[in-house]
Amino acid sequence: MIQLSEREYEQLLDVLYITDWVFHAHNLFIKQESKSYQELEQKILGLSSQFGMAGLVSWDENNKRYYHSKIFENETPVVEILERFAEKTFWEELALRLAWRDLGQKYGEEKLACMDGEERFKEEQALINKYREEFQNNGLKNVSLSFAD
Repeated sequence: MIQLSEREYEQLLDVLYITDWVFHAHNLFIKQESKSYQELEQKILGLSSQFGMAGLVSWDENNKRYYHSKIFENETPVVEILERFAEKTFWEELALRLAWRDLGQKYGEEKLACMDGEERFKEEQALINKYREEFQNNGLKNVSLSFAD
């Protein structure tokens, strides 16, 4: 049996919230694929009163499920951590994908695939850094899309 302090249980609630967000925020997993994780989450959330943290967990009588409560979402740093993560991921992924696009346009896919890894990495990093600086200074202000009619 695992012994947890109240602080460790609270951290476990944080980890469960993050895990649930990763699984379901963008519908990466259908409910059946994540069923075993949900069952474990229910088991752990159900222990909240034993750790003096019933306020951080809510029981939904209609769905017969435990959920992280609004108090949890408003008073713990987890939501803010996930928001910062999503924000950082957006800008990093945008810079990376634009760099890949630019390299593909400059060299073509075949030549790019044959390029020395170190050379490709240096060019890629230079482009990523260029985009990072642009996004840090201007956000999306200078980004535009062209649609063919």
